[in-house]
Amino acid sequence: MVKGKKYLALFLAAGLVITAMPLGTTHATGIIDNDPVTTVNSEDVVDPSTDLSYEGYKEVWGDEFDGTELNRDVWNVETHEKGWVNSELQAYVDNDEVLQVKDGYLNINPVKTVEHSSEAAAIVKNADFSSGKDDWVETIADWGDPYHTVASSTVVDNGIKYTITDPGDEDWHVQLKQDNLNLKEGHTYKVAYNVTSTAARQIKSGVQSAAYTWYGGADPVLEANVVTPVEYEFTMEADDDTATVYFSLGKIADVETPASDITITDITFTDLSDDGEGEDVVNYTSGRISTQNKQTFTYGLFECRAKVPAGKGYLPAFWLMANDENVYGQWPRCGEIDCMEVMGQDPDKLYGTIHYGNPHAESQGTYEITDGASFADEFHTFACEWLPGKINWYVDGKLYHTESNWHSTTVGQGTLTYPAPFDQPFYIILNLAVGGSWVGNPDDTTNFDNNPYVIDYVKVYQKDSYDENVQKPENNVELRDPDVTGNYVNNGDFSVEEDLTDDTDWKFLTALGGEAAATISGNEINIDTTNEGTVDYSVQLVQAGVPLLKGATYKVSFDACAAEARTMHVDIKAPDHGYINYMNGTGAEVALDTEYNHYEYEFKMKSDSDANGRLEYNIGAAGSNAQIKLKNVRIEKIADPDPNEKEEKTVLANGNYVYNGGFQEGTGHLGYWDIAKSEGSSVSVTDYKDGRRFKAVIPEAASEYVFLSQDDMTFNEGTPYLFSFDLEADTDTTVKAVIAGVECEAEVVKGDKKTYRFEIPPTTEFSDKSVSFTFDAAGTYYLDNVKMVENAMIKNGSFNDGETGYTIYIDSSAKASHVVDSIKEDNALSLTIDKTGDADWKIQVKQEDVKLEAGKTYRLKLKAKSSVDRDIRVVMQGGEKLGWPVYSNDNVISLTSEYTEIEDVFTMNEDTDPAAFLSICLGKVDREITDQHVVCIDDISLEEVKAEKEIPEYEVPENQTIHCGQTLADITLPEGFSFEEPGLELAPGISKVTLKYTPADTDKYEIVTGIEITITVEHDYKDGVCVCGDIADGFAKVNGKWGFYKDQKIVSNYTGVVKGVIDGKSNWYYVKNGVYTKASGITKRVDGKGNWYYVKNGVYTKASGIAKKVDGTGNWYYVKNGVLTRTNGITKKADGSSATWFYVKNGVFTKATGIAKKADGSGATWYYVKNGAYTKDTCIAKKADGSSKTQYYVKTGSWANKFTGTIKIGKKNYKIVNGVVK
Repeated sequence: MVKGKKYLALFLAAGLVITAMPLGTTHATGIIDNDPVTTVNSEDVVDPSTDLSYEGYKEVWGDEFDGTELNRDVWNVETHEKGWVNSELQAYVDNDEVLQVKDGYLNINPVKTVEHSSEAAAIVKNADFSSGKDDWVETIADWGDPYHTVASSTVVDNGIKYTITDPGDEDWHVQLKQDNLNLKEGHTYKVAYNVTSTAARQIKSGVQSAAYTWYGGADPVLEANVVTPVEYEFTMEADDDTATVYFSLGKIADVETPASDITITDITFTDLSDDGEGEDVVNYTSGRISTQNKQTFTYGLFECRAKVPAGKGYLPAFWLMANDENVYGQWPRCGEIDCMEVMGQDPDKLYGTIHYGNPHAESQGTYEITDGASFADEFHTFACEWLPGKINWYVDGKLYHTESNWHSTTVGQGTLTYPAPFDQPFYIILNLAVGGSWVGNPDDTTNFDNNPYVIDYVKVYQKDSYDENVQKPENNVELRDPDVTGNYVNNGDFSVEEDLTDDTDWKFLTALGGEAAATISGNEINIDTTNEGTVDYSVQLVQAGVPLLKGATYKVSFDACAAEARTMHVDIKAPDHGYINYMNGTGAEVALDTEYNHYEYEFKMKSDSDANGRLEYNIGAAGSNAQIKLKNVRIEKIADPDPNEKEEKTVLANGNYVYNGGFQEGTGHLGYWDIAKSEGSSVSVTDYKDGRRFKAVIPEAASEYVFLSQDDMTFNEGTPYLFSFDLEADTDTTVKAVIAGVECEAEVVKGDKKTYRFEIPPTTEFSDKSVSFTFDAAGTYYLDNVKMVENAMIKNGSFNDGETGYTIYIDSSAKASHVVDSIKEDNALSLTIDKTGDADWKIQVKQEDVKLEAGKTYRLKLKAKSSVDRDIRVVMQGGEKLGWPVYSNDNVISLTSEYTEIEDVFTMNEDTDPAAFLSICLGKVDREITDQHVVCIDDISLEEVKAEKEIPEYEVPENQTIHCGQTLADITLPEGFSFEEPGLELAPGISKVTLKYTPADTDKYEIVTGIEITITVEHDYKDGVCVCGDIADGFAKVNGKWGFYKDQKIVSNYTGVVKGVIDGKSNWYYVKNGVYTKASGITKRVDGKGNWYYVKNGVYTKASGIAKKVDGTGNWYYVKNGVLTRTNGITKKADGSSATWFYVKNGVFTKATGIAKKADGSGATWYYVKNGAYTKDTCIAKKADGSSKTQYYVKTGSWANKFTGTIKIGKKNYKIVNGVVK
C-alpha cells in the first residue's frame, strides 16, 4: 500500500462546518454561497407565539456531564490531523488537557503550543543540488511547433549547468525554479548566486508569488566565460507560503540571445530578519466529540446550554450529521444541520444553518445581540427543532430562523423525495475549531489561557410520533419582465454611471489577489487591472437578479475589446443554487482583440426557473492585465418553453439508464415509474429503515397483478449492458422482467433477498427502450436497485455518453475547461489546460465506486495525448478514510502529440475496496505548466486478468434409471455435477444426456461441459396395467424387464418370437408368456404363423446349424439362416457351442452311419458319420440316408473319390475304383 500521496482534493469533506460569504461577494464555481440569510437582532420584537414550547415533547436522551470524565459509552472522541477540513489549524486530539469534564461541565480547551527549532528552516531546499534536481522544477520548451527550444542540464559541484543550443522565443523557455517558499510579512530576504556563461548574454532571476506578483530580482548581463556574482534583496509586505524563486535562461525580448553553456552555483536564500537562532513553530490542538453509531435520532428538539470562547479564529459548534452517508450520498447531499456556530472574533452573532444538495446549497439564519453583550459572556441555550418538513432555530427560547424549503438533488441523478435528506438518523457533534477558511486564523490578540468552549448539557426531546406525510412548499418564482427592448440586463447600455459597489444592477468585485478598478463612462465600462489574481473571479463584473424561465432559450450578447489580445470568461450562474452554470454548463471563453467585436451566445434554461440568475464577466487569472471595455450588454429570451416537450432522459451520472431505480425520488418515492394493477393489488415504497424498496402485494386470485414499467430510456444497441435488480418475495415464484424487449426471468426462493443479474450482449436487438416487471402470482414482493449499466468495470470508457460517470475536478488555483470532442477526436475527453496548479491533483479526472477485490489481478488501459510534451499520473486508489492508498502501480506517463497507449497490470494486494476510484491527475506532475495546452483521453477500460485454468480430475457419474413421471430433478448427482439441460423431457426408454462439472475452486479449474451419461426411463405397472401414463403397443420395460404390451397390458399368451423395438433396436425377439426371455433355440412366432425360427439369447439370429426348441423339448433341428430347413447333411450346433459335426435327416438329428455332404449344400465333400456324429475313421460305408446300396471308401472321415486300387480294411481286401467298392 502506498500512502501519503494525496491524489484527490477534497474541497468539501464529510462533516465540515462551512458557511459562505454573504451575497454580493466574489464567487467561483464550487465556492459555497448561502441562500438569502434571515437575521434577527436581540432588540427586535418577536411574536411570543413563536417561543419554544416543550408541549408534546419528552426527554429521550441527554448528558449533563456529571462526574469526572467523558462518558465514552455515548460519545466518540474524534482525532484528526491539522488541516483535515476547511484549512483549519488545529489537530483534534484525545487528552485530558483538551477535553475536561468537571463541576458538571464539559470544557473543550483550545491549546496553543510553541516549539522552537534550534536552526533556521531552509527557505530553498537542495540549494547545492546534492540530491540532484529534487525540489527543483525545470522547463525546457521543446514541445514541438511552435516550441523549438533545444537545451539540456547537468548537475555539477554545488550547482547546475545548462547547455543551450536554441534558447526558444521567451525567457521562460529555459527555466529553473522552486515553488512553495515560505516567506513572512515584514522580513527582508537576500538571494545570491554565481553564474557563468560561455557567451555574452543576459538572464533573468527573481522571486514572485504564485499569481506572478514580483517581489524582487536581478537580470544580470553576463560577459563570456566570466564568473558573475549576483545578489538582490526584498522585503515582504504580506505572508506568502507559495512563493517561487526562478532563473530564466531562455530568449530575452529584444536582446540577442546566443547559444551558450550557463552554470549557476552557490545559491543562497537568506532571511536577513532572522536572528540566527531558529524560529518558533506554532501548533494548535482542540477537541471534537460525536455520538455517531452510539446515539442517533430522526426528528426531535436538540438543545445545548453553552458558553463560547471569544477570540479571533475560534469556531465553536453544536451540530448534526447524517449517521450513514451512504443512504443519500456524501456531504452535502446527505444533509447537515448546524444548530449553533459562533465566530470568536464576532461573539455576539449566532449562526444556524442547513446544508444540502449537490451542488451545495444552504439556508442560514443569524441572531445578533445588540446590547453590548455576547455569547461568550454567559451561558445561553441553543436549540434546534427538527420536524418532518420544517426546522426551527432558537436561542434562549426565541425563534430566529425557520426553514422548510430544501432538497436533496444531485446534478445528473435526480431529486430525492421530500423531506430528504432530513428524514434519516443524525448524530450530534460538539467541537471547537481553530482557524480555517471561514472564520480566519488566530492572531496575537487571541487568548488561549483558560478560554474554553463550555457545555453545561446536551439534551434531546422527541414526540411520541411524527407525521412524515409532508409536502415540499411550493416555490412560486416571480420573474420580472425585461425592459421595453426585451433586455433583461439593467443598464446594459451603461447609460447610468453607477458606482459599482452596491447590489443594484452592476457590481464590480475583486478577490484572491485581484487588484483592479472599473468605471462607467460614455456608454461603456472600462476595467483596468493591475493584478489579475489567482483565479478567474479575482477580477469580476456581475449583475444578479437576471430572471430565467425553465425551458426557455436565451441569447447573451455584448460588444467588447481589450488593450491587447487576451481572454475573459462569461457565465450565467445561480447564486441561490450552488452557483451552477446555466449557460450550457460551462459558460464561454471570449477571445478579445484591440478592436470592438460583437459576441453572441445562446443557451437553454434546463433547470427550474430562477429569479436570481447572475451574469458574470470573469476577468482574473487570464495571463494578462490588459484593460477590457464592454458595451451593449443584452440578455434576451428568443424562444418560450415548448409545453409539449417531454423530458429527455439520458444516462445518469452514476452510469444507470434507469431513473429512480432505488425508489427514492418523486411523489411517493415512485417518480418516473408507471404502475398498472388490478383492483385488489396494492403498491407502496417501504420506509427508511427497510431501505426504501418497492412493495407489491398480490392477493389470492387468478386475475390479480401489478405491472411496473418505465419508458423512453436511452441505452443503445451495440454496447454490452448489465441489467440487475434486488428482489425478495414471501413465496417461491418466478418474476418476469423485460428490458429493451429482452425477457429475464428471476427464479425467486421464498424469503431469499437476492441480486439478479442478466448480461445483455452487444449483439442484442432492442425492440424498445423500456423496462418492466410483472408480478402476477399471489404474494408480497420487494424490488430495489434496478440498474441498466454498461457491462464494464469502468463505465463509459469510450465517452460516447459524454462525461457521464466521471467527476472532473479543477482547483481554483488551476485553470482548465473540458468537453467531449466528437468532431476532431471521435468522442474523446478533451481538456484545455491553461494552468496546471502546483500539485498533480489540482486537475483531476476520476470515476468512483469501482470495486477491486482482494487478490485479483486487473488490467487498466487507456490512451492519451497532449499538445505539449508533459507527464500525467494514472492510478487506481482508495479514499480518504483509508489514507488514499494506491492500489495500482504509480503510473507517471509521458505524453506527446500522438496518442500513447497506457496499460497497467496490477494485483489488488489490500482488502477488497468496493469504492476504489480511477484518478487521472493532470495538474503539476513533472512540472507546473502555465501555457495553454490540450490533453485528450479516450478508450479507458479496466478488466480482471484471469490466470489460465487447469482441467480438473473427476469421475463420470454412473448411468441412471428413473420411472415414467419422474424428471431429471429427481436424480441426485455427485457434488459438482449438474445437467446442462435440466428442463429436458425424456421419453420412455434410454436417452443420452450431458452434464456439467463445476469444481469447487473455479478460479483455478475450468468448468467441464459435455459429460455424457445415459438415462433409462422405465414404466411402472400394477396388475399388468401401466400406472404412470400411456404406453404404445409393443415392447416396454417393466420393473427392469422387457415385455410385449397391447392396450397397456402385457400379452401373456404370447410365447415365441414377435417383432418390436428393444433398447432402440428393431428385431424379432423371443417372449415367454409375453416377457422377453433371453433363451436360445428354435421357436415359432407368437401368432403361430410361419416356420420355426432360431433365437439366440432371445433375439432372432440368422445362424445355421442344429438347435433344440427353446423349451428344450424334442430332438435337435437344423436351421439355415435362422429358419428350420428340412434337408440332409452334416452341420454344427447353431449356437457354435461345439466343434462337432452332426448328421440331420429331413432337418432332424439322426443317429445314422454313412457318408453325407454338409447340410447347407456347401462343398462337394462327403463326410463319414457314425451314429450321427462326424468321425475321422477309415472304412467302407454306404450313404447315411440309405438312398443307395453302393459302398464307398472312406479315408480318415472323408470319401476318397479319387482313389483307385486295392486296400485292406480289417481282414478283408477291397478293390476300389474312383472311391467306389467294386
